[in-house]
Amino acid sequence: MKMVFFMKIRNAVRKFLFMVYFTRIGKKTNHQLRRVVMTEKTDLIDMEEILEIMDHDTELIQDCFNDFVNEYPGMLKSIAHSIATGNAQGLDSQAHKIKGSLRYLAAAKPADIASKLEQKGKKGDFEGAARLLEELSDSCEQLKTFMISYKG
Repeated sequence: MKMVFFMKIRNAVRKFLFMVYFTRIGKKTNHQLRRVVMTEKTDLIDMEEILEIMDHDTELIQDCFNDFVNEYPGMLKSIAHSIATGNAQGLDSQAHKIKGSLRYLAAAKPADIASKLEQKGKKGDFEGAARLLEELSDSCEQLKTFMISYKG
C-alpha cells in the first residue's frame, strides 16, 4: 500500500508538471479542470478539497476511488470483528486506518464516524460501536455508489 501511495504521489507530481506546461501553451487550465470535475455531486465528498489534495488530477482521483472501493469492505469487516471480540486495540487501529483513507478522500462525514469509532477503541468503550459501524457502512456504500459512477 505504501509503495502504491508513493507511486501515486510521484505520478501526481508528474501530471501536475505536465498540466503546468500545457497550461502555458494554451491547453486546459486548472480552473477549467475544476469546472469539469465539479459537475459530479455528492454530499459525502468535498470535491473542491479532493481536487486540491490531488492537484486537480482526475485520473489520480479515480485511482484512489477504485482503491477505496476495493479495500473498504475488508476494513469494515476488521472493525466488525474487533467489536464482536471486544478488541479495543483492533477497533482503534482499524478505525484509524479507514478514517485516514476517508480524510484523504475529503469525505469528512464518514471520517467523523470513523473517528468516533477510533475514540471508542482508545477508551475500550464498545457501547454504541455497532450502531456507529452501521452508520459508517451505510456512508461507505453511498460513497461506493458515487465513486463507481465518477467519470472525472
